[in-house]
Amino acid sequence: MVPIAKPDEMGLRGYQQAQALYQQPDLYSEPERGVPTMILWNHGGSSVSVLGSWDNWSKRYTLSPVASSTFFHQLT
Repeated sequence: MVPIAKPDEMGLRGYQQAQALYQQPDLYSEPERGVPTMILWNHGGSSVSVLGSWDNWSKRYTLSPVASSTFFHQLT
């Protein structure tokens, strides 16, 4: 029994160039675009801040008071 030759072993012209053209794109090469999100906190407090995995927990966002015991922030 003889093993089946791989395409690059068969001498197919341009195989490596064609293979390079059809490779899957790198899904992590471009930064993700975030979805605008509104955060509304109505559970009281004197100061409310949020952190999240959307920016790898790197920035604290302070919500602005909009009414008694209600805070708001718009993430873009």
